[in-house]
Amino acid sequence: MKEDLLLRWLTTDPEAYDRMVGDHQMAAYVATIDAPLLAACQGRVLELACGTGRLLRLLDARPEVQQVVGLDIAPRMLAAAAARGHRLLVQASAEALPFSAGRFDTILCAVYTLRDLERSKVYTEVARVLRPGGILAFTLRSYYTAYLETLWREFLRQGRRPRSWRHLDGADGVERDLKDVKAEVAALKRAGLRLREISSVRFLPFLRRWIRPGYWHGGMGAFFGSDVIFVAEKAYSLISGSL
Repeated sequence: MKEDLLLRWLTTDPEAYDRMVGDHQMAAYVATIDAPLLAACQGRVLELACGTGRLLRLLDARPEVQQVVGLDIAPRMLAAAAARGHRLLVQASAEALPFSAGRFDTILCAVYTLRDLERSKVYTEVARVLRPGGILAFTLRSYYTAYLETLWREFLRQGRRPRSWRHLDGADGVERDLKDVKAEVAALKRAGLRLREISSVRFLPFLRRWIRPGYWHGGMGAFFGSDVIFVAEKAYSLISGSL
């Protein structure tokens, strides 16, 4: 993770974060993203970038889940999660997971946090600590819809033009969002993770209020949906004789 992004995460105010995700409109949006991630979880689960424990509570309540571990790089976020009763918390980076091989059945990361990390490193580490057949479920925000919304909100609506049309002057981190689904799937494959399912949150720029909550399935949805949801599986070793 780049130093400026790391500093931003380390200095995030837990109370401000909770207020943001607790906002009525934001909460509905986040719940739509969360649903397919939670559905993929079973057994021993690790949440990357667990924050203040919003998803840890939901995971604890699922009968398919046996154990939940939360990992975050920010001590203030972990302290907030601990204050809510979560005990299995680890301060570390997802780029260097402090766990033994095959430790988890499921790993998830919500709300496109992975865009701020070196994902190739994360995928390699995830593949290492997942058991064969284990699941990685995560989201990345689509560059295309985020670009249009950010261009309108941060620039055109205010009567100004960005200096960089490609990166929108760094506004809302758009330049780090998902541009190429095929390249992402290839990166997962190089790490030993096979794509099992891909979908996106149904959304059209400027038509948010007229689009009913739901999902588009398949890679093409990445051009239209707001967030792309990946579910990948760790390949079984050919050495063991498994397919």
